[in-house]
Amino acid sequence: MYETLAQTDLSGQYLLKVRANRKGKRQGRETEIEIRYRKVKIKKPNRGLKKDNPLPDYVELYAVEAKEKQAHVPAGEKPICWRLLTTHSVNTLENAQQIISWYAMRWQIELLFGTLKSKGLNMEASEVESGKGLKNLCLIGLQIALKINQLSQGRENESERSAGISFTQKQIVVLKAVVN
Repeated sequence: MYETLAQTDLSGQYLLKVRANRKGKRQGRETEIEIRYRKVKIKKPNRGLKKDNPLPDYVELYAVEAKEKQAHVPAGEKPICWRLLTTHSVNTLENAQQIISWYAMRWQIELLFGTLKSKGLNMEASEVESGKGLKNLCLIGLQIALKINQLSQGRENESERSAGISFTQKQIVVLKAVVN
């Protein structure tokens, strides 16, 4: 698949603002991402399946590659390279960009559940005895994790975000009083 995508004509490109990570493994920068896409066939594995397995010999999917131009990659770093497989039809650059956009959103989901679990609220260590109690605890925890992530995202983004996304008007008045 990698070779097939590498031989595919460039479909387009876009600018991506890359945030520096906190561990210093990635520098913040604005970079160019090249997009390639094409329909591919993925062969059924030879091992691990019974001979009379009813699966087809191959599956047709769409492959989308979003890869950073090498000229923009800082020394010592690997270029950003996402190779995505999808069952959604990708016949235009706009289709490919939509798939990339959906993939980029998954990082926000990872952050949310990281905050809910081991990197924040540690929900997995709760000792609630009933299923209903655990469900209620998780719903409350999910609301808290969402607010924490919204606040973190607002802090990291340069654009102004309304505090009304995370807080009621009464809470905003109290926060302004506390900040002063």
